[in-house]
Amino acid sequence: MVSKMDLNFISDPNEAPKPRDEMEITKLSVTPYPDGKRLRVEIAVTAFAPVDKPNLELQAVRQSDQHLLASLSVIETLHREMGFTMHLRGLEEKPASISVKAELYYETGSIQHSITATINLPDDIPSDT
Repeated sequence: MVSKMDLNFISDPNEAPKPRDEMEITKLSVTPYPDGKRLRVEIAVTAFAPVDKPNLELQAVRQSDQHLLASLSVIETLHREMGFTMHLRGLEEKPASISVKAELYYETGSIQHSITATINLPDDIPSDT
């Protein structure tokens, strides 16, 4: 007689993969590097099944005029938690604050979830001018 074996590899129900239509960004944190020319961006998404690998688009803009300072794309990620360094471009003057917008999508042009984090840069960050 063979007994039924119940294997459960997920101890936390919040870690169970969600259906594609329930996917969202669960964390977005932005920290400036001391040189004021780069941002450390950490992002996390809902647990997903291996067949439902999401795409992410991130953009950093100067808050005062929405001038694009940096962008990056992640195509079909395999990871729930990621960290990136965004190199800021076009810094003729030091921006007082920067907004980073992250968008999660599966199909191009169809944003499923987005989140924005805004940071104020410290006064002691050097400028190029």
